[in-house]
Amino acid sequence: MLRIVFRVSMLLLVGTSLQAANITAPFEVEQSATLPKKVRNPRFRNVFIMMEDRFSDAGKVEPLAAKLNRPITFKEIINNQPDETQKNLVRGTLLANGISEDGIAGSTTGDVNTTVNVMLPTLAYGVNERLTMAVAVPVYKVSIRSGAGFARADDGQRFVDGAAASNTMKANEAADKLNNAVAMKLTKLDYQPLKDEDFTAIGDVRVAGKYRVYRDGKNTFALKPVLTLPTGHAPNADKVVDIPTGDGQYDFGSSVIWDRQLLSWLRFGAMGNYTVQFPDRIDRRLPTSSTDSLSADKELVGRDSGDQMAAGASLTYGSLTRGFSLGAGYNFQFMNKASFKGEKYPVERYQLLEAQNPLQSLHSATVMAGFGTIDWFKEKKFVYPFQAFLAYSHPFKGRNVVAADVYSAELVMFF
Repeated sequence: MLRIVFRVSMLLLVGTSLQAANITAPFEVEQSATLPKKVRNPRFRNVFIMMEDRFSDAGKVEPLAAKLNRPITFKEIINNQPDETQKNLVRGTLLANGISEDGIAGSTTGDVNTTVNVMLPTLAYGVNERLTMAVAVPVYKVSIRSGAGFARADDGQRFVDGAAASNTMKANEAADKLNNAVAMKLTKLDYQPLKDEDFTAIGDVRVAGKYRVYRDGKNTFALKPVLTLPTGHAPNADKVVDIPTGDGQYDFGSSVIWDRQLLSWLRFGAMGNYTVQFPDRIDRRLPTSSTDSLSADKELVGRDSGDQMAAGASLTYGSLTRGFSLGAGYNFQFMNKASFKGEKYPVERYQLLEAQNPLQSLHSATVMAGFGTIDWFKEKKFVYPFQAFLAYSHPFKGRNVVAADVYSAELVMFF
């Protein structure tokens, strides 16, 4: 079975990004600009992402629920029965029809589609001409549509036909045992049922700063530290399809941003980021094999999530503060694999859990259009200073990450 863990969290100020399981394409082009002293800057951003596909470990695009499609043996069906009487009934039908317990009854089929709409109000303040501080509180509206079915193999059909030969009621019971193989297994292992879900919840709050280190006529360098607070819903070990709004741990990262004005109407930007995800403890299920992540064994384990790195470059045409602007950028992101430690089970079980949290990488392209009235306001040619942005990001290559386009709209105000 597929265990989907999706986390959406925000970097603040300019150049924010979504992170999903745990990386997704950024949705804005970085810049080094800071606010003037004592200027307050409320920002209202809306981000939309629809998840249907993912990049596999080999870099191939596959359905998000690809790992739900796996063969089921009769032995697994027997083990999932609620009592010995039911187990013996299955064994008897198999024996009567010459079917081995190690035979394939069929394959599970799954479908998972998730949409996330993130409303991200942010308030920034110009402490002085060089330093800007900000805080953002993301709110998530999540819709999950998931389901699992069963496609019978030849032995599975023989199992049902054999039961029908002796008793129609037994045939119906046999078919039900096959068709509900997934639900029976989830119930036996004490997971929550697989079902559609809609909810709204707060995410991880982020506190950020941006400090302009250097500026001359053409070049500007800035540092942007970000602290993530675990205020969102952490991953739930009892859900097979899990859409947490936070990762349950503290993170701290910092970016270096360089802007160079190539022409009066053309700006080049580059950035590099490193984020440390601090160790914590979290409830996790310990897999029993490399082919099946479902397990009844749960433990509060020590977790050290992999640190994250990112680098990007962009070109911006026009002015962000006067009239229309267009931007385009490339971004590369990487996250190390996670490690887990516990005391209740053999070390191999924790290694299996680590295998479910491998390293991740993503290459993506972003395009942006903006409109600003700040300079016109200063010249008393416009009644109010504001900026508005639309952005679109497309992931084109990756490993172990969601392959989802990201859409963003933002209104930026000043007072």
